[in-house]
Amino acid sequence: MADDDALTDVVARYETAFNVNDARAMNDLFAADPIFVNVAVVHVRQRPANPDGSLRPVDGQEQESVLVLVLARETDGWHIRVGQNTVVA
Repeated sequence: MADDDALTDVVARYETAFNVNDARAMNDLFAADPIFVNVAVVHVRQRPANPDGSLRPVDGQEQESVLVLVLARETDGWHIRVGQNTVVA
C-alpha cells in the first residue's frame, strides 16, 4: 500500500472508531512508544454525521472541528503518535 493510501486508511479507521465511540480501536492506531523518525502530519476538518451522511447536531447545534494527527511509519505501517481535536464551530 502506498504511503498516501496507508495514511488515508489510518485516518478513516480513526474516524470510524471515533464515530462509534470505540476507544480500543482508536488506541490500536497509536504507536507503542514515544520515539519516531518518519512522520506525516494529517489535518482534517470533521463534522458529526449520521449514517446517511446528514449532519448530526451536537447539543442542538451543528458542530465542526479540526483534527490534527502526527503519524509515524514503523515496521508494521503508520501509527498515530499525537492527536488533537479542536472544536471550531
